[in-house]
Order: sequence, then structure tokens, then C-alpha cells
Amino acid sequence: NPILEHCQRAGKMVMDFLNELQQNVEGKIVDVRGRGLLIGCELSSDELASTLSKQCLGQGVIVNVIHGKVLRIFPALNVDLELLTKGLETIGEVMMKL
Repeated sequence: NPILEHCQRAGKMVMDFLNELQQNVEGKIVDVRGRGLLIGCELSSDELASTLSKQCLGQGVIVNVIHGKVLRIFPALNVDLELLTKGLETIGEVMMKL
């Protein structure tokens, strides 16, 4: 099934990116979890999650915050991988500045 394969590939790409980012932001990311393209990234504080979400939105990337400090990353199932990469890079750049 091509859409399933695409979701698995894109989900792995997001998980790999967030796990690598976790290593580079010293304690800001507590946990990364998910399946397919429904991914949660638990941050260290509600304030960090709120600030990150607002700054990403200002750059055109929608990141939903749930439970106060969990970023929910849930792109469309048919998301273009290049567009997904740009969104992840934006999240990473914002996170590194906070």
C-alpha cells in the first residue's frame, strides 16, 4: 500500500529528526513518541512548548500543544517530504534559539 509506506517513511523521518534534536538541545525535549505520522514530543515545560508553538506559527509551521507541554506533530498523510523537512527544520531552528 503506497500511502502506508509513505506514512511509515515520513513518520520515521520525523522521529529520527526529533530524536537527534533531543540530543542537541540539552534537556528541552523529555520524550519523543508516536506511530506513523501522529507524533508527540514532550518538552521540559509548558512555557517552552507555548513559546515554541507561537514562534513556529509565526514562521508558517503549525504545531499543536496538548497537555500543556507536548507538541503534537500530525501532518497530512500525503505530506510532501520536502515540505515536511522544511517544517522540521523550522521547529529545530526555533528550538535551538530558545
